[in-house]
Amino acid sequence: MRTHPYLAFDAAWFKKHQRSLLFLLNTWPVLHWFRHVLRISPDLPSSTPITCVAPNRFETQPEPGLIRAVIRTHWKYSKRMFFAFRPIWWAMHFWDWLIADRWCPSLSFGFVTLTAYPNPGAGTPPVDGWVRYYESLGDSWTVIHDASSGTSANVTDTQAYACAILNSIIGTGGYWEQIQRGYFGFDTTSIVSGSVVTAETFSLYVTGKINSISETSMHVCYAKPTGNSNLIVSDYSCYDASKSYGTITYASLATSSYNTWTCDATGRAEVVKPGYTWIGTLLNYDFTDTEPPGIPGSCYVQSRFADYTGTTYDPYLTIDYRPGGMINAGPTGVTYHGAATQE
Repeated sequence: MRTHPYLAFDAAWFKKHQRSLLFLLNTWPVLHWFRHVLRISPDLPSSTPITCVAPNRFETQPEPGLIRAVIRTHWKYSKRMFFAFRPIWWAMHFWDWLIADRWCPSLSFGFVTLTAYPNPGAGTPPVDGWVRYYESLGDSWTVIHDASSGTSANVTDTQAYACAILNSIIGTGGYWEQIQRGYFGFDTTSIVSGSVVTAETFSLYVTGKINSISETSMHVCYAKPTGNSNLIVSDYSCYDASKSYGTITYASLATSSYNTWTCDATGRAEVVKPGYTWIGTLLNYDFTDTEPPGIPGSCYVQSRFADYTGTTYDPYLTIDYRPGGMINAGPTGVTYHGAATQE
């Protein structure tokens, strides 16, 4: 089993050190340095207090009673803590292994359990990736679109098609060669049952696109794979064609840039509270089951996924919500919202 040291900075670690982390994130002038270390969006004004930080998200409070959570697919802030302070981390790890955990546990930093952490590509929920149906000789639109299972799935690509429709080479069985669909999972276990979602956006860094079939738009929609820790070929059909959360016209999609979909009431209603929230990405022809007209051609939207090196281009979900039940959230940072519990 491949290990990833940054996974030592888990939810329990962030909870234990929440006060210190929030002090660094909110105290002038050190806040500028520490927000840069964690790659907190430079668009966030330094005057805006951060009320919570966790392995994959940070939170602010735009107004009393309203929480804004910016959620990454993978553990962005764990990665940043590890890579920014790697020499210090390894020194702590060596101390725990050589001395503290053997002779004086009270002096342990708690980092000796490195070998217990699994590969985040598949196995650590939630994941992101794609599922496709591919036929090298081509087939009819109906066969490729309506298949209950795809032919391959992937959760470790760093950059790939978030959605695609490709023509066959020299099709003997039909015109179409491939349809590919993207699936993006987000950990929303911090949002307690009864919370009311007031706004939701999905942001994806697009690196390339091509369109020779007069495609009009790209949908983000309801998706629920069979599991949260991996994608399999049967997830090809795990989306709901009656639940589009929003679209961006193909012509408006910017490359080498983030594109942001504003989710409507349908999308807001499908935020899992608490649990894992999924977003699917499909081209409009695929989502509406409309065979592209005329001569076969291709269309794709290529994006970066959470496994891309670094954390600058991760997909992310931003949710504004009013918490259900009692909560103590505010600029003092006393509260850590973790795993569907409120402290």
